[in-house]
Amino acid sequence: ALFYGVGVCYQYRFQTNSSGLADIQPSHHSKVYGVVWKVFEHDIPFLSTWAQNYFPNCISHYAQSIELIPNAQNELVQFPSIQNPVKVNAFFYHSQNKTSTPPSKDYMESILRELQQLEVPQDYISELRLWISSL
Repeated sequence: ALFYGVGVCYQYRFQTNSSGLADIQPSHHSKVYGVVWKVFEHDIPFLSTWAQNYFPNCISHYAQSIELIPNAQNELVQFPSIQNPVKVNAFFYHSQNKTSTPPSKDYMESILRELQQLEVPQDYISELRLWISSL
């Protein structure tokens, strides 16, 4: 797999799974940012095994499209204009179990540091920072 860029998936929200690890769940009027990887056919068995080990009851889900965001990290993608965003078809794994266990404060702080390095919009980082204040 190769790093492809940073993207936003609409109609999903950040949540933690029953192990307190990052997950996403469907949610109207929400969005979640994350890393987009270019995955090759030979990567899929490994990813599926990894996901089953770390995410109990996980399923793969195909999103219609992930919108790549223009930032310093998206060097491989040419962005024609902000009015015409680049979209890619994507899939991701998420837990079928809707039970959410609070993450550790250190874990959430590491996620926030990565999001800042990836230049994810500040309003999204601020939204996730609220998770730390509730820990």
